[in-house]
Amino acid sequence: MSLTGGVLALAYGVTEATGRGFASIKVLIALALSAALLIAFVVVEKHSSQPLLPGRMLRLRSVVAGNSVAALVSVVMIGAVFFNSLYLQEILGYSPIQAGLAWLPQTVLIMVVSNIGARIAMKLGVRTLIAFGTLVLGAGMLLFLRTAPESDYVTVLIPAMLVTGIGVGLGFVSITMAATAGVPDRDQGIASGLIGTAQQVGMAVGLAILVNIAGSVTRMSLPQGAGAVIAGYHQAFVIAAAISVLAAIVALIVIRRPAARHLPAELALGIR
Repeated sequence: MSLTGGVLALAYGVTEATGRGFASIKVLIALALSAALLIAFVVVEKHSSQPLLPGRMLRLRSVVAGNSVAALVSVVMIGAVFFNSLYLQEILGYSPIQAGLAWLPQTVLIMVVSNIGARIAMKLGVRTLIAFGTLVLGAGMLLFLRTAPESDYVTVLIPAMLVTGIGVGLGFVSITMAATAGVPDRDQGIASGLIGTAQQVGMAVGLAILVNIAGSVTRMSLPQGAGAVIAGYHQAFVIAAAISVLAAIVALIVIRRPAARHLPAELALGIR
């Protein structure tokens, strides 16, 4: 409860700061509550006989590095989906169903690329593939800068969606391999669950920050209208691309290439 509450309070505080500013009493209270709850989680876990997150997991370099990259990549991906879904509906006039179906090509591509990503990782190395995948993801985010009030879905959005799809497909499968490498069999379930948690936290907090940035740019843009809204989206895309580069740097510096014998059994089977 303390971890969930801490993350929710943090996301709420950052989101509220979009309109009120970080000096707002309401925002400061939310951020202070978040800090208190997260500290409480650490204290409770440290003294628990059966902690949700054993301290030994955080002493594994591969786990910390892999989950850090997973959180960063999740920020980028949620930014792409959120802002472009708004763009499709609010600027291009798509219905919610049409906007959802517009992401189908990317979804299919992610599935296809993920299936071959493990084999590629064994040839190039996990950290190399993570770095390559995140850089491709960043390039795809920059392609979204081509969007305008009357852009064409096929010629403008589809290319960017497909490039980001390739980046996500290559990135996430290799991140999973890195974050579970060297983890004892008894902790594999915890390691897998931790990846999902890192992704959810990254999405919640990252989206709140990106929305804050986009909203600030839109409010300062003149004249107001579709162009101002898109300017906010574009700023969020640039920040997301920078986060992708950061993820690549973290992967190259921190993540070590695991030996094949350290890979989880299910992944080892998938790459043969």
